[in-house]
Amino acid sequence: MKRKLIIIIAIFVALVVGCGTSNKIDISKYNLNESDNVKSSENVKEDNINIEEEEKISIDKIFPEEIGFGWIYSGTLDYGRTEKITKCYIEDNVKHIIVEGEEDDLSDGESGKDFTFTKDYQITADGIILNHTGSPEYLDGKKYYLLKTPLEIGNSWEHEWYYGSKAKTEIIEVTDNNIITETKIIEDIDNEDYYFTKTKITYEKGKGVIAVDKVGKEEFTITENLYVSGLDYLKEHTNNINGVPN
Repeated sequence: MKRKLIIIIAIFVALVVGCGTSNKIDISKYNLNESDNVKSSENVKEDNINIEEEEKISIDKIFPEEIGFGWIYSGTLDYGRTEKITKCYIEDNVKHIIVEGEEDDLSDGESGKDFTFTKDYQITADGIILNHTGSPEYLDGKKYYLLKTPLEIGNSWEHEWYYGSKAKTEIIEVTDNNIITETKIIEDIDNEDYYFTKTKITYEKGKGVIAVDKVGKEEFTITENLYVSGLDYLKEHTNNINGVPN
């Protein structure tokens, strides 16, 4: 009996020691340093912030800069306009994007007017200035801020506008890819040739102006929407006319 008891005790001890050995965990291979975990978390947070900053719309990301990039707009009453970038350069810390274009002659040449124009988009530290020469007449010789920083809802500024009237532009919407401004006449002039009192412009990152809505005194609205754009805008336009897939 005594011998049997000794054997049982021996087996029990062997089991306990064996299990203890097999279940032992080597924690040396795990990094349990709390400061490293915090550091890793901070790095992830910084990376996320950098990504958000890159994706966020900014003054220098609104208009394209490639020479040959073009736009075709279509709108109310068969309105049409074609334009493209012909030059891009930096002078006195100001980036100039030169755009040349032409409006469709809805009179089929009967008006005898020149419908060509040149836009000099000037990208500065505090905004985008438009220096416009040529058609349409009400914009010829005008120079004013299209956008001003900060690019935040509610930011506004006053400037000269069509036919020498005074206007106020305000940013009314901002997203990662778009900015919408609304311009209203605050000091009207007596000119029967121009009766619009409000204009809304939509900008898209990398494309520039994609839509213009002009509202008249009788609430009549004329729209100009981007039809095609890009370096192959003319080819894409031709394909659309001929029904060829892009």
